[in-house]
Amino acid sequence: MIVNVIVERGDIAWIGGRLARELVARLPSHGIRATINGTGGDLAYHQIVYGSPVTRPAVGMFTHGRSRPYAYGRDYDGTIALNPAMLGYLITAQASNPIQIDLPVDDRFIKRPIVFGVAGRVYGDGRKGEHLVKAMVEAGYTVRAWGHGWPCPIVGDKVDQLPTFYAGLDYYIDTSSDEGGCVPALECLAMGKPVISHSLGVDRPVLTYATHDWPSLERVLYKLTHPRTYDDWARDHAAYFKRVMREKE
Repeated sequence: MIVNVIVERGDIAWIGGRLARELVARLPSHGIRATINGTGGDLAYHQIVYGSPVTRPAVGMFTHGRSRPYAYGRDYDGTIALNPAMLGYLITAQASNPIQIDLPVDDRFIKRPIVFGVAGRVYGDGRKGEHLVKAMVEAGYTVRAWGHGWPCPIVGDKVDQLPTFYAGLDYYIDTSSDEGGCVPALECLAMGKPVISHSLGVDRPVLTYATHDWPSLERVLYKLTHPRTYDDWARDHAAYFKRVMREKE
């Protein structure tokens, strides 16, 4: 199959152009040849939709709601949304075969390893959530602690070490089961460090998980440490292009 990726002139040097170039470079490894702004081809893919397609079959990627471009969704043989909100718009507009394909993260902006941290005194009764930290270590996540009794590397226990400890973290995790907003989490927020918690409340910028629930916490950690790549982006597109073409047969 040959796909013609159509990118508007104003978008070719912007983010849309980068996404298109990565797609064209990676689609062959998933069984599809592709060109940018070419002619012909088995399928036209409009990287960003501004109107109805000139040729069919065609797939459109819908990125924003200004001027309601999703209303053109019924004119395409396939429609791709980048987020749940746009997917909802496409479904409401009765667009053709709407699906969501999440954006990739450029590898230049991916930090490895991501360092998670906990702080405080562990008393051995389980309420500090030390079993979660143990599970993190066993799963291969990088986690450090300040304080006493944690089942992971402990880097210090003096209060004047805390600012340096927080500064070395990428995310602080509130693992305690009975503290409705522990002090270290609030201190990390004050330092601009992201926090993962179950009990800080919806009025603070935190990533949430279910109290004392390892599978719930692990889902958050996995997403943070395994961001989508350009190859994921190409693989998902290839599968969808093949699906649209099968349905046209």
